[in-house]
Amino acid sequence: MGWWGTKDQDIRQAMVTFAQGCTNYTGLLGLTPAQLSQINAASQDFTSNLDSVDASKAAAKAAVSVKDETKGTVTDLLSRWTRTFSANPNIPLDVKRQLGIPDPAAPTRTTPKTPTALTALGFSDGRTRLKWNSGGNIQGTRYFIEINEGDTGWELLDVVSATSYTQYDAVVGQKASYRVIAKRRDLESGYSNVATVYDNLGEQEPTLESAA
Repeated sequence: MGWWGTKDQDIRQAMVTFAQGCTNYTGLLGLTPAQLSQINAASQDFTSNLDSVDASKAAAKAAVSVKDETKGTVTDLLSRWTRTFSANPNIPLDVKRQLGIPDPAAPTRTTPKTPTALTALGFSDGRTRLKWNSGGNIQGTRYFIEINEGDTGWELLDVVSATSYTQYDAVVGQKASYRVIAKRRDLESGYSNVATVYDNLGEQEPTLESAA
């Protein structure tokens, strides 16, 4: 369904407005005299036939048939020229509005979800395995992994599209904290929770297991 609706009266009003706008801005819209004549003729024909339907219920069947013919012509014209004018950047938005063409819808953009449940596990061969929950992020989201080694400050470790990561050059026994942030184009989430290995309390010792 186009912006002109489906009801006869709405289509008549839309075409009258459209035809008037085309007449007022013929040169700017790039319409030839023949094209303008076609638009005005279709508007007048549809209006006349619609009036005929309203005025004469007895002859409604015949009038409706003719009206539907011109209605199809009108909706085809509205559809074709709406696409043409909407795609033309040289036609001011205000002129398009006067034609009755609605403003283009702004694309919907959503902020990435914050990653959750980040865990970190250190291994005796210098690997640290990180895992987290995507939080429901869509395809195309990238995860920026940051590390803070020995409380020296946060810095970027790597960027991945998966929800797990293995660091191969960790210093065994040295405290290291990790956090993850999701980004998509110029939008970003909040930071995940911080996961730490080999903290000052010695709560984690290097494991001899293999990283799965």
